[in-house]
Amino acid sequence: RREADAYTIRFDDTDAPPMRRYPEPVLRWSNPEVGSIHGSVFLWTINGRPEVVGSLYQWFHPWTHRSHEFQSLALRPFVAERDGARVWMPQRAGVTVQALPGVPEPGAADGARLRQMREFARQFSAVETPRPTATDPNPKELQLRLLSQPIYRYEKPVGDLIDGALFVFVQGTDPEVFLLIEARTVDRRPQWQYALARMNSASFSATYKGREIFKVPVLPWPLVHDVREPYTTFRFQ
Repeated sequence: RREADAYTIRFDDTDAPPMRRYPEPVLRWSNPEVGSIHGSVFLWTINGRPEVVGSLYQWFHPWTHRSHEFQSLALRPFVAERDGARVWMPQRAGVTVQALPGVPEPGAADGARLRQMREFARQFSAVETPRPTATDPNPKELQLRLLSQPIYRYEKPVGDLIDGALFVFVQGTDPEVFLLIEARTVDRRPQWQYALARMNSASFSATYKGREIFKVPVLPWPLVHDVREPYTTFRFQ
């Protein structure tokens, strides 16, 4: 929490208020498949919608450093400061929101919409192909596990945003791919939409009802630490 509090994030407008950090971690995780590592996931929101997700974690074995890993969920650029200095300035949107095809309109009640979102999320699947290494030049695909409950339900959305929830695909309990499902008013009609975002520099693909709808390659190391990108990582000794 102390390290998360060091960040101030706002859209790059003259009088834009800072994003609100959700007070509690939305996920505490570990990943015994890769080593002794523990982390917490924090969200920064505007009007209840998650705009930035950060995973702050510490290695204990086989490494001992700590990292701050960030992914933009925003639909436009913003600026992040740490202790008053600009450290992350993604130059484009972090996600692409698309209509969820062949689904009924959002329900009228909160509970009905949550049931719909959980049902939609179960129709997605995600696969990770780890980064090749000298000892494993052709790593095998990993089928990621969807957590059945959203880790965050949007709080009091405003404007054309009706409702939403953030789901996550994990290895162990380590977040690897985020899935946003949102209800919006489009051309005066309510509509379900979705977006997917990486939370690792590995290669990922995702399907919806068996059809591939998301694919991203392994990020080259210079891009992993490029503060102009929607995904970035800071490493601390």
